[in-house]
Amino acid sequence: MPEVVTPAHATRRPHIQGLRAIAVLLVVAGHAFEVPVGGFLGVDVFFVVSGFVITLSLLREAERDGVVSLRAFVVRRLGRLFPAGALVVTVTVVVSAVVFFLPRATQIAMDGLASVLSVENWRAARLGTDYFAGFAQASPLQHYWSLSVEEQFYAVWPLTFALCALAGWPRLRRWAGVIAATATIASLAIALVESAERPAWAYFSFESRAWELGIGVTLAILLFRVRVRPALSTALAIIGAIVVAASVLLVDGRMGFPAPAALPVVLGTAALIAAGETANPARVLAPLRLRPLTFIGDISYSLYLWHFPLLIIATALWPGAVGIWVSLALLGPFAYATYRFVEVPFRDRAGRVADRGSRGLHFGWGIATLGIVGALSLTQIAGPSSWIETPELTSDATAHPPFETQQQLDDAIDRALLQPEAPSEALDTAWASVSAAQFAARRACLTKPADVIAATDAASLTCVFEGSPDSPTLVVIGDSIAASWLPGIVAAADDSWRVVSLTVQSCPPFVVTVADRTGRAEFGAECDAARHEAFDIAVALDPQLIVLSGALGSYERLSEEHGREAASALWRQGVQESADDLTARTGARLAILSSPPETTPVMSCATRLTGTGSCERAPGDVWEEKTAAEAAAIDGARVTFIDTVDWFCREGTCPAVVDETLVLADGGHLTTAYSMRLSTLLDDALGLSSAIEREGE
Repeated sequence: MPEVVTPAHATRRPHIQGLRAIAVLLVVAGHAFEVPVGGFLGVDVFFVVSGFVITLSLLREAERDGVVSLRAFVVRRLGRLFPAGALVVTVTVVVSAVVFFLPRATQIAMDGLASVLSVENWRAARLGTDYFAGFAQASPLQHYWSLSVEEQFYAVWPLTFALCALAGWPRLRRWAGVIAATATIASLAIALVESAERPAWAYFSFESRAWELGIGVTLAILLFRVRVRPALSTALAIIGAIVVAASVLLVDGRMGFPAPAALPVVLGTAALIAAGETANPARVLAPLRLRPLTFIGDISYSLYLWHFPLLIIATALWPGAVGIWVSLALLGPFAYATYRFVEVPFRDRAGRVADRGSRGLHFGWGIATLGIVGALSLTQIAGPSSWIETPELTSDATAHPPFETQQQLDDAIDRALLQPEAPSEALDTAWASVSAAQFAARRACLTKPADVIAATDAASLTCVFEGSPDSPTLVVIGDSIAASWLPGIVAAADDSWRVVSLTVQSCPPFVVTVADRTGRAEFGAECDAARHEAFDIAVALDPQLIVLSGALGSYERLSEEHGREAASALWRQGVQESADDLTARTGARLAILSSPPETTPVMSCATRLTGTGSCERAPGDVWEEKTAAEAAAIDGARVTFIDTVDWFCREGTCPAVVDETLVLADGGHLTTAYSMRLSTLLDDALGLSSAIEREGE
């Protein structure tokens, strides 16, 4: 996130502005075109620059005045950051309420509140946001996570520096340097651990990012009132430029982020900054001092603020390249207007007020902050409390009657494809962020691998839907996709079957070692152990029927690791091993449900202005390969493969909403309502009623 020091309190450094320009252009290009592959590293450049510039400002103040005024620092930061940041949040929340349906608009409002309160990074981490999943599903305010990290830095470092300043100027740099270096090393160590064990969390967390700011802080302390020799400046500039360029061309999100993958670009940025700390900067730095780049650096904060909301909203209204170019066409005017009429006036006003020690700005900012936070808080209180208990989560099968026949469902899908642009009430009433799988997780029906391993026996199971005392047992084994089938299976079973769920997050029921979506190294072994334990528990339950289903995501990660042809063979072999093992040990019938064809998450592609037409998708090639591998693995009279594509698509096209029911909550998992509406078809496909009738004869 770019940060600009008030001109009255800093010597202008053109190469710093050039670095800001490069950083923001990398971020914008990375989000818009996914080129270069390391475009997201622009944020890491901003972190180093911010740590350096802020610390230089504090050092100058301490040298001049002997103390550091925290009040003046807060006033300047508020004046510099808050007006433009709050403006973009407010406009984004309001426009989102007009463009998007209630569930997504409400989530964006929550992001707005988190952004204003400088905790968007914690919100993203808590929600398990995958930064590298692509921007289609992202909140238009997700990029505020980096601003939140910086503002958390502002809450810690100036106070620490001010306490060091109490020791007097001669000791200040020594104390501040020791603290900064120690904190930087500690944060880097935390980042190395978290990046390996909790990569999604590590990406957004302050403790895993503070070392990047700390590098800039330490550099500022070392170079304060020091001029780098020309020969060293040239060497640093060349090395820094090569390292930064190589990083943005080669580093991607699978390399352990933010540590160690961000370390080269952070050190390269530090080298470029240091190279400019000389009376005659190296010629290598000349491009960074060009006026076009320094101008972009001047408005980089506004460019960063506006680029993501414009991109997300424009591509929702005009999918594909058109939306991207519309957002880029608007970005320049929006950013310059914000810089010219918001950033500069408020920054200059804040600088004057900070210098004369006025209390008026405290009161004004307090009222403004309270008003915006209060308004957004009211949105949160009135919104989710009244919308979250929707029919999608709490209805029984009679609220949305099941499709009785395949023909009835075919007709409903045909109608949906004929009128996709009609805004659907289902999209306003569905809390689409909660899929049937997440609903299952809330009921302890979707667990982590460690929970299954710890269960050890059937008596400790937490997800059992009891039937009558003499009911046969049906066991559902799989991952979150299997869990999203659970509402429909339970409705189909009625009270005639005892249904037991053994579903594990990101862990397919087939004997194949896969990675989870976060890339955690230990997951493969944990999943294999959990699957083995789940099979043992299933055997102990003496089931009459076992249902297996696995997500496309696991297959995709297998393809990325081994290649598509090898992945197909491994998946087919894993399906066959699971089927052979379970049928041999239990004697039960076995049914394998194909996963639903994945689509664009409906809350990302559907808008009030365009409807759901842009959400329609054909089953992808990888899904077809996975489905074919599962079908090819079936060998035996007691094993059935159920291709579910006809429950979602007609003639190769899959709508997002069928008969006023949202189909897939997030592009992959069934909603509870649609799962339940398939209960009759599931009954027929699994032979639940017919099996009970045969037992009664």
